[in-house]
Amino acid sequence: MKYFLTALLVGVMIQNLWGQTTLRSGYIVKTEGDTLKGFIRDLEWTVNPSQVEYQTSKEGTPQVFTANEIRAFYTSRPILFESHNFRYDAGEQKTNALTYSREPEEWKEEKLFLQVLVKGGISLYRFDDVNGRIHYFIQENTGDVVELLNRKYLVNTNSINQVREFEGWKQQLLNLSASCESASKSIQAARYMDSSLKKIIENLNACRGESVKNIVSVQSERKPSRFGIMVQPFFDYTEISNARTTFEEINFGFGISYEIFSHKKPERISYYNELKYKMIAQTGVATNNNPVNFDFQTINLINMIRFNTPGKAAFFWNLGTNISYRMNMTVQYENGSDLPGNYESDLQLGIAGGIGSRFLNKEKLKGTIELRYELEQSPFTESTFTGTHALGLIIGVQF
Repeated sequence: MKYFLTALLVGVMIQNLWGQTTLRSGYIVKTEGDTLKGFIRDLEWTVNPSQVEYQTSKEGTPQVFTANEIRAFYTSRPILFESHNFRYDAGEQKTNALTYSREPEEWKEEKLFLQVLVKGGISLYRFDDVNGRIHYFIQENTGDVVELLNRKYLVNTNSINQVREFEGWKQQLLNLSASCESASKSIQAARYMDSSLKKIIENLNACRGESVKNIVSVQSERKPSRFGIMVQPFFDYTEISNARTTFEEINFGFGISYEIFSHKKPERISYYNELKYKMIAQTGVATNNNPVNFDFQTINLINMIRFNTPGKAAFFWNLGTNISYRMNMTVQYENGSDLPGNYESDLQLGIAGGIGSRFLNKEKLKGTIELRYELEQSPFTESTFTGTHALGLIIGVQF
């Protein structure tokens, strides 16, 4: 039976999904300067895209535009991308791949969409490459897009390799702030990250009398939180100091769920919460090899961070905490007598994690199926109860 549940999950995950939710209102700017308003398929890219999918309406036919065909596109997440030719430091920054040169040795040229962080006399862009590195670029007015250099390199001291960091970007920004004393001071303490660099570039623009454009020109859309109901068929392995179950019978649970989506990456990250009632009734074996019957219920509060994969394969995986209260536990021999031990009602702590897919993905109705593992243990009192391990499916509907 356990193999059937796994096969069912895999089968659901590879089927075609019933619609997607990654369409957001926005626009594209063509190379001739024309602006087309409609909907963008916003995949919340972990690597900057070289093309984007656009539709005039949610039911319209998708059109694909490359970085060679359009100047920019905007979605109401909100986020703005511009097409640029640029050169960047493509060297890997894993420790075993570092070199002894603090200057880049491997340059690469691309034409991709760069994320716009600040648009003004001095503009700031972000680029996430395929190696997981984050690069920042600046552009003065209509000049070249130039990388703010930040990289690690090796230094050999007394035959021992040490890792150093080259923060060339600080000197690059200091060169721009020669007449801006306040900006110069902030650069020395800055970090190579979005929030820190945005403040510096905005200050530089203000100090130089340059205007900064508001890149949010379409009303921001926030993904609504979702309530849901769920059922849970599962196998359970429960152990006390002198008996255990056999992990061969299906138990059931049911409850409600509430999912809150990240503001910055709603299709990527959410916070999933679940309150449910579980019933465990199955056979087991005592240490003297006599058969016994386990019977108890739990109330579980599950809180997890869910990581989603948007697009045509809407998979997700999640991990979090499992707080539960065990009730009415009996462990009895077949003749009805209780197995000795201290395994009364108790508060339990544990973890929960799983992987799943949205098999129904309509705007107002979602269906999910997840292969879930749950651990519950009793750390607060002296007890002969050791813990439970549950493995099964979470089948849910969200509204």
